[in-house]
Amino acid sequence: MPLPQILNIAPDEQGWNTFFFDHARDHDEIRAAVQKLKGINLPQYVLEPVDRKNFQTFLERHQQAHNDMLGVTGVNGSDLTGLDPDKPAELQAWLFLNWTEHSNVRQVLAI
Repeated sequence: MPLPQILNIAPDEQGWNTFFFDHARDHDEIRAAVQKLKGINLPQYVLEPVDRKNFQTFLERHQQAHNDMLGVTGVNGSDLTGLDPDKPAELQAWLFLNWTEHSNVRQVLAI
């Protein structure tokens, strides 16, 4: 379960790559649980690898993945599209909101 690994990002390229990999796996696990428990096939969005030059594209795809999983589980969420990853305080807040949504969805799905 990658969930604990998506709360922090090491401040180097490998740290970002590890985060994106673990984060995408967590979305995969949630999608699989939704399919198994609710019989709903959520779309699979490309969440890694991420081209940091087109980071906004990742944020938009990621938000749609969250909208989908939140919609089928009834979990409330936040707008995760506004992030400057070069601002540490903003990044930490985003990581926490993202992790909270993953955690709450996992709790509803009992995974």
